[in-house]
Amino acid sequence: MKLTIAFSMALVAVTSFAQVKRDTLVGVWKPGLEHGKLNAKDAELARKAKAALVGAGLKLNKDGTFGVSMARKIMFGSWRIEGSTLVLDVKEVVGMTKAQVAKMPTAERTAKFRIGDGGKKLISMPIIAAPKPNMVWRKPKE
Repeated sequence: MKLTIAFSMALVAVTSFAQVKRDTLVGVWKPGLEHGKLNAKDAELARKAKAALVGAGLKLNKDGTFGVSMARKIMFGSWRIEGSTLVLDVKEVVGMTKAQVAKMPTAERTAKFRIGDGGKKLISMPIIAAPKPNMVWRKPKE
């Protein structure tokens, strides 16, 4: 009996953290914010952040490349899945040479997202504890 319960718990743990298939992530994503109840200061920051996200978008292509437009920048590169994390590696930024992009700090050329809800949302990392806003990307409803 104990072995069956342990096996069942292990099976649930494995399936809960199963890697999302690449095809699930392919497509266009739009950013938004998720947060709990905010104080007045944080609510104002969230309002400004939401306004800055208008028109932003991310396209993950089947061939492992991506394009993103955000914060007045257009960037291109490659993407991959590492466990339950989506990793974007920027290779090109419109208005910059490849040498300039290569000199950017790694933190500015790499973005990581926790894959949530079985591939239905991408949560920008590092994840901030609630109620602070987290940037969350979702596919628009078709």
